[in-house]
Amino acid sequence: MSHFKSPPTASPEPQSGWPARSRPATELSGVTQFIQFLISGGSATLAHWAVMALLLWGGAQALPSTIIGALVGSLLNYCLQFHWTFSGTGTHRKAIPAYAGTVVFGWCVNAGLFYFLTSIAHAGNGLAQVCTSGTVAVINFILYKRLVFNERTD
Repeated sequence: MSHFKSPPTASPEPQSGWPARSRPATELSGVTQFIQFLISGGSATLAHWAVMALLLWGGAQALPSTIIGALVGSLLNYCLQFHWTFSGTGTHRKAIPAYAGTVVFGWCVNAGLFYFLTSIAHAGNGLAQVCTSGTVAVINFILYKRLVFNERTD
């Protein structure tokens, strides 16, 4: 008779009585990555607005103020998305042109969808912009993840 106890066996169900997690860990990390994407984009938007507000406060015209603010926001967004959200593995030489193309594409989708929703579907401006922003965010996330911030061997 042995005085040593055998180690407990792993059970397929957690001891809490709740069923085991049904989603794979990769899906959960995708959710986390999408949240980081939204935080990065939100931070870039705030930077855009802050620069624009400072320039307007200093007497600059609205159009150049928003253009400069958008450039600052885009630069911050690129840095945050590359280094934090997607942990970019490619080179900036490849990622920056892909990012710029994605930004231009996003502007086009934004304008086209907003026009469609307000002029053809007769949605209000607020609803149209919420729908448009959400659509563009999902498209950008997919493009950033698949094309912009991963290493390609082309």
